[in-house]
Amino acid sequence: QEPGSELLTLKVEGDLIAPVLNLTALLNEIDLFPSLFWFMKSQNTIAEVSRLRKAFQITVSLVWPLHDREVPLVGYGIDGMDEEKPLFMIISRQLNENDVMENGEKIKIPEPPKGTVRMSV
Repeated sequence: QEPGSELLTLKVEGDLIAPVLNLTALLNEIDLFPSLFWFMKSQNTIAEVSRLRKAFQITVSLVWPLHDREVPLVGYGIDGMDEEKPLFMIISRQLNENDVMENGEKIKIPEPPKGTVRMSV
């Protein structure tokens, strides 16, 4: 937990035994997430910031009496496959008001869908 905050910080690291191309293709298909993950109610692509960076909004379903949860995210890949120790990272974090497109234009964060609660991640 961060000092002076109610939020918890969580870092997840792991090794996946899968071809990088297959994994990146799956993660790039944000529009298929509701079909692939049973708990995901909907997704909305907010902006394709660049070739390797997307801003999107996801909504997850919760059981009654809890309201569904929503979060705007930005996800991007870091390609270090040509380095001495090859590395490929996929990073996702909450979209904030300082995020901009490649041309410097601010990304407009949509309001949560009616009946959902915005998460902080």
